[in-house]
Amino acid sequence: MLNVTQQFKKGDEYRNLSRNATMFIHPIQEYQEEGFDGFMRNMFSLTVRTLHPHLYDVIPDAQNREKARCMILSEFPAGSPYPLEGAATWDGNSRTGYTNGQGGGDGVDQQIANSRSDHGAGERHYIWWTQKYHITTDCEGKIVAERTPFMAKNPIDRLPFVNLAMDQDGEFWGEGGDDVIDGSILVNVFMTDAASILNMQGWGQPVLKGNMLKGGTYETGPQNMLELNYKIDDPVPSYEIVSTEPHTELWIRIMEVYIALLLTTNNLSPRNIQGKLDASSVASGIAKMIDESESTDDVTDAQGYFIQREKEFWGIASEWLEVFRAAESLIPELESLPEFDGSEVNVKFKNQGIVLSEKAKLELIELRKKLSINTMIELLKMDDPSLSDTDAEKKLAAIAKDQIIKMATQKPGDKPGLAPGEKDPNAAEDGNAPKGAQDDTKEE
Repeated sequence: MLNVTQQFKKGDEYRNLSRNATMFIHPIQEYQEEGFDGFMRNMFSLTVRTLHPHLYDVIPDAQNREKARCMILSEFPAGSPYPLEGAATWDGNSRTGYTNGQGGGDGVDQQIANSRSDHGAGERHYIWWTQKYHITTDCEGKIVAERTPFMAKNPIDRLPFVNLAMDQDGEFWGEGGDDVIDGSILVNVFMTDAASILNMQGWGQPVLKGNMLKGGTYETGPQNMLELNYKIDDPVPSYEIVSTEPHTELWIRIMEVYIALLLTTNNLSPRNIQGKLDASSVASGIAKMIDESESTDDVTDAQGYFIQREKEFWGIASEWLEVFRAAESLIPELESLPEFDGSEVNVKFKNQGIVLSEKAKLELIELRKKLSINTMIELLKMDDPSLSDTDAEKKLAAIAKDQIIKMATQKPGDKPGLAPGEKDPNAAEDGNAPKGAQDDTKEE
């Protein structure tokens, strides 16, 4: 229901790109049902949204500016005429967040197929969250009563956000991350420039040489004939197509070096890259560089960080469940969950192995089988990681059954490893000696 793993993956992507992201855990109304007292009551579930930095703003804690004291959601459309232009800012300074596809809508809500950038057009509310209070205001700071709970109280007495950040350096907003966007733009500029150079310099330029040229404009082409007059003592006029040789390979080499530097500055090592960019494989070469780059980050540090964030996440979720369970307003799927808190959460990470080809994987399994360092169940799960222990045991039993049947139906003359009646492909046609076998006996 919450898709926690997917949301944390998205949060990790946003965190690496923009150095900040937040996960907003909040209730949503699913439906209404009639209670025992005959009154209709709202039934709620929980949802989580991972927000990019341009969708929220923060008032940092005065004692620790890396932590948020107040979170402000400002999901304006990109073309909004209001002060924040749809993006969060801080201190009236340089941070304006990241906006995608500005000016894509018309500012008017449509009944069908509304533009994505028009989401929320006409509302433009700020949603404020602190540890104790929760209010909604308009752009002039006036409280919107129908969107603000009674007494403006935050029912869980804690911020319903899990902030993901890196490179904060004493401030809430982390510095950096723009080089990925700038680098992507610059690589496209390189490719555009190279295409422009090839287009401009790839066309041949006609050149005429002679003493009696009439000048002016010449019409060339297979349907036209050029008449070049000259005197007997004059040099013979000449006509040729001159073309330049643009340094295409140099441009491609610049792209290759720049992408390698961009990867290394983002903790990705290109040392395992064996492909080389050339004019015929520049696109696939760039993709190969990115796909086969190796992360040099300390994975254990990141895992420790997300273990704490996930405990924080489930602590917030348990607070919401407790509030709505007490009000008998939880949907049955959540009502049946046992009570818990964030301290009871255990997080386990899967080790990311090296990507192997099918042939290399089978060779590795065969080697481990010969060395007897894995059970057959483990080897089957290495071949298909989606198998559970029970599924692997069933598959192993089926393989053993097939082998028993094959051995039972094998005739005395059949070679082991071949199906009953199957001929040995290495045997000679007469069935005596294998192909290529040599008779070492010599006639005296």
